[in-house]
Amino acid sequence: MRIVTIAFTLGLFSLSSLQTFSQTTETAESGKGQIMLGMNATSFVKNFLSFNDVSTTGSSPFQFTFRYITPSHFAFRAGLGVAAVNTEDKGDDDVTKNSISTFDFSVGFEKRSLVAKRWTVFGGVDLLATSDMSTNENTSGDFKFKSTNKSNGGGVAPLFGIQFNINDRISLSTETQLKVLYTKGKRTTETTGSTPTSSESTGVSATPLLPGFIHFNVSF
Repeated sequence: MRIVTIAFTLGLFSLSSLQTFSQTTETAESGKGQIMLGMNATSFVKNFLSFNDVSTTGSSPFQFTFRYITPSHFAFRAGLGVAAVNTEDKGDDDVTKNSISTFDFSVGFEKRSLVAKRWTVFGGVDLLATSDMSTNENTSGDFKFKSTNKSNGGGVAPLFGIQFNINDRISLSTETQLKVLYTKGKRTTETTGSTPTSSESTGVSATPLLPGFIHFNVSF
């Protein structure tokens, strides 16, 4: 609980800092709010940079992002990420199957400030929800072994980011976060001829997310 409180306090601090800074760099715009849709473009950018022998680090679990930006430069934000991978390896006498599925969702708010003609900085806090499941299944003749790991979690993530505005509609952005998650997991093991066994675990983790990813954004 202490870690979660510290993370939430950091988010509020980044908001208040940007609020103070924006009062001298940016005035509220008149008119309607703005909708911004984003897509994770890290793979495309990484392939481009690899051509020049430059590598990127860090990753974002969200393939899609949404923002509603008010005329006073506060933004409601949300992120969604879904992934699934299945593999199968067949040998002479055995078959191994692996599968991994993940679901990540976030909702939060941020304060935005235009610091130059094409540069915007933002800070805020997200509420996080995660769900993961992985299975490993090995079959050899009449013998079968299967293990399943499931975990669900929730938490907060104070954040700070920067956005490059290509024009009024298109922009690129990245951010750094401190993800504080409480997770609850369950592992189940099944073996031919034996009673299935299971074990549960809980824990709190604090993981920094480095700004090594790029989101491509379009505003309406």
